[in-house]
Amino acid sequence: MIPDFMRANPALKVDLMMTDGLVDLVTEGLDLAIRIAKLNDSSLVARRLADNPRVLLASPDYLEQYGAPTTLGDLPRHECLATSGTTHWSFKTPKHLTTARIEGRFSANSIEGLLQACMGGLGIANLSLWFVRDEIADGRVKVIELQDAIPEPLDVWAVYPTSRMVPSKVRLFIDALAARLRR
Repeated sequence: MIPDFMRANPALKVDLMMTDGLVDLVTEGLDLAIRIAKLNDSSLVARRLADNPRVLLASPDYLEQYGAPTTLGDLPRHECLATSGTTHWSFKTPKHLTTARIEGRFSANSIEGLLQACMGGLGIANLSLWFVRDEIADGRVKVIELQDAIPEPLDVWAVYPTSRMVPSKVRLFIDALAARLRR
């Protein structure tokens, strides 16, 4: 949505930093961050922009060779592709939130790296549905549905350093992004 936003606001300059890591907005001098996560309490201001359902995925080759897990209890027996340092995935069951310990031989510090590994048959990934719609549609990955749980959905948040003196460009961008995510 950034090209459309910049065309509509020709005086705007954008310096986009893309990382899956947590960045200190104040120290880095950033106006805004988009975070897809549970937010920790902080001095930052946050506006919820959209739902973010997640799905378990694997390539057809992986599923043919190893089969698909059918319950949470099956996950530890599979190669799980997680962000660096992640040892558990969160799930929503009919009664509560829970976590499942996961292991795998491959991890990455970016979701793009996880998606590529998943499509390459290295294991099961837990990714945002919006990020993998095209890959699901064309059959490069298949959605895995567990009988007893779904991956915990996370929200999409706009996070900024303060509610005082928020630049109009930041307000306009947040509104435009929220509108795009509602489509």
